[in-house]
Amino acid sequence: LHYPLRRQRQMCIRDSFITEEIWQKLGAQNQVDLLHNSPLLISAHWPQANPRSQNTKLESQVQIWQEIIQQIRNLKNELDLLAKTPLSCQLVIADGELADFFAASTALTQHLTPLKTLTISSTPPQSGSSQTIEFAHREIQASLQFKIDFDPKTRLQSIKQEIAEIQALLEKTARLLADPNFSTKAPQAVINKETQKQKDLQIKKSILEKQISYYEKITL
Repeated sequence: LHYPLRRQRQMCIRDSFITEEIWQKLGAQNQVDLLHNSPLLISAHWPQANPRSQNTKLESQVQIWQEIIQQIRNLKNELDLLAKTPLSCQLVIADGELADFFAASTALTQHLTPLKTLTISSTPPQSGSSQTIEFAHREIQASLQFKIDFDPKTRLQSIKQEIAEIQALLEKTARLLADPNFSTKAPQAVINKETQKQKDLQIKKSILEKQISYYEKITL
């Protein structure tokens, strides 16, 4: 136990000198801390980005890219699709520079989502697949295609049944929490447990209701 801690302290001490050396090599003489009148990193202010070195357009493109990845992940979770479910996506992007950015990031996007295929286009996708979900995000129109190994109509009925069961539990829990005998006599730990149970059921119901809206689209 003592050896790892001692080794960690030694690394911290060593790394502080290495960091200071890098700071000096990067031109610390031009970054003198006016408050302490010292060019040392240990007393320097947090560095500020040079506005002339910032690429706001690229930053905006990265932001949109991250949001699209999160949107696809959210859809996959809301649809309750297995990790092995093959997903394909077509992104319709009118902005040429933004389209080029997404095209250059195709491999990384496929890895992070994950997607089997990703197509960048300037024209709307052709509809026809019954297992397609479309969504719009900022100036991007997306079409997410997937293949499922179950009957969507059967899954839809199953989800509706589960929502009905959750609703019954919610009503039961609400009656229990509203009962004066329970709220005055039950231990606080038990009340907290039932309150948390109610919140968890509400979250689960909300997720299932989103799944219904998606499965209703693909069963039309």
